[in-house]
Amino acid sequence: MGKWLAAKKDGRCRQCKQDVIRIGMEIFAKSAGVYMCESCGHDYEDNPPPMGRLERAAEKELSALPEDARTLALAENTLFLARQLDEGDVSPREVTQYTKEIRLNLMQLKDLYPETEAGDASDKAQEQRNRRMRELGGM
Repeated sequence: MGKWLAAKKDGRCRQCKQDVIRIGMEIFAKSAGVYMCESCGHDYEDNPPPMGRLERAAEKELSALPEDARTLALAENTLFLARQLDEGDVSPREVTQYTKEIRLNLMQLKDLYPETEAGDASDKAQEQRNRRMRELGGM
């Protein structure tokens, strides 16, 4: 995650906050708009930060869903947004939008994969439908 680029303008490293980025220097683009100097970029690549509290909470919510749901793009996007919030890559005015998007993603995943209990009314109705179909089809 992230890539190495040549700096097109002078700037500051997002990690160490130093004015060490000059035009032409190699920089690490962690995500859109988040650039690190060469030493901080190597540190980040070699030792990525541990999972933060928001990412852990999102992971916990996703673990309650079936395996199929956890592999969807919505689930991956939820973890990505939570990771950006944990690492401080989001400006304060965008935190609310990120939080809302995480909440909407989780709600949509729960709508797509509702919790069911074995032997509930929908299972019984499905079993009756299947039995009728077998009887009508002569199976």
